[in-house]
Amino acid sequence: MKNYNTVLKNTDHCALCDLRKANLTLGLICSLTNSPPGFDTTCSNIKLDILFNHQTKELQEKIEELNFSKYRIYQNLIIYVITGIATLALCYIYYIKKIKPHGILRIDVTGYGAAASFAVLALLFILGFALIGNGIQPLVAYNRTKESTINKLDKIETLISLYQTK
Repeated sequence: MKNYNTVLKNTDHCALCDLRKANLTLGLICSLTNSPPGFDTTCSNIKLDILFNHQTKELQEKIEELNFSKYRIYQNLIIYVITGIATLALCYIYYIKKIKPHGILRIDVTGYGAAASFAVLALLFILGFALIGNGIQPLVAYNRTKESTINKLDKIETLISLYQTK
């Protein structure tokens, strides 16, 4: 999980420091100097304790939660995609068996039968793609959340390595 190319901004240090203070114009500032971070690599005044431990614990719990939900997300992906494809196949069969042989969707055919047939065809088509989308969307959200959480953990690990050598 450790990415040695993780780039840290000075505010990444401050975001985990117990001495940070929020300022509406300047952003995160140090409560000791009342100014934005001005160090090059490490801060000599950093205090990584309460906030750091809370953030680390929160991210580790998020990773555990993601790992726990992974099985359910893949299970739903398979179910929704198969159901969506089956619905699209049903839509195609309906078109081949009921609509195409009778020419119901021709322009010169009017009446309630043509409109109802078209409505059923359109609803099956929309339902099929909606089911596929409902299966794919949670997987996309899962991957984004996992990547974001891993990036945050990489930053924390990089900070740990910086301040352990002090």
